[in-house]
Amino acid sequence: MCELFGRSPRVYFVEEAEIDPKTQTMILRARNITFDSIITMKEKCTYVPDRNNPNQTYFEHLGEVKATPFGVAKQMEEFCIKTFTKNAAKGRDIMEQVIAKVQEEKRNPEATQ
Repeated sequence: MCELFGRSPRVYFVEEAEIDPKTQTMILRARNITFDSIITMKEKCTYVPDRNNPNQTYFEHLGEVKATPFGVAKQMEEFCIKTFTKNAAKGRDIMEQVIAKVQEEKRNPEATQ
């Protein structure tokens, strides 16, 4: 899509994290700043303790895509949704790796020094 507009293939997002240690909740929000005048992409990831098993984490991932160019908005939105879905799986894998590393460091703190 970037090549169509004569731009770099990089797309930039602003991301913010909200962490509440008391409720053990983490909310990550992201929105694009590249091409934001023609397409908006928003993402929200929520991590909270699972209600049925507090030793597990409930994860909710929401995304929203809205394009405005007349005639191609639907195609742009579909392309972004496919990319979003593919990248969501990568993001979950990365988060699981980070969690596993933190759990290992907690079990074996000497190994991290």
